[in-house]
Amino acid sequence: MRHCVGCGYCCIKSPCVLGQMWYGSEPTERCPGLVWKKSRYVCKLIEEHPNDDSLKKELSVGEGCCCGLNSWRRNVKKR
Repeated sequence: MRHCVGCGYCCIKSPCVLGQMWYGSEPTERCPGLVWKKSRYVCKLIEEHPNDDSLKKELSVGEGCCCGLNSWRRNVKKR
């Protein structure tokens, strides 16, 4: 498990169920809640509800990146 670098890989490759419900996006589309801030991606749901512990738990905030296929970790850029 590695810390999150804000590369956007997980949200671009596989939008979460909450993002799909909140924004009404299809599973194959990039989540509209994924926003570029300065030098990394952040989740708009978390920014709008920073004290919602159940939301953080559901989205695994702070759990880090566990995807071995994530080749974007070394090259965080706006995509």
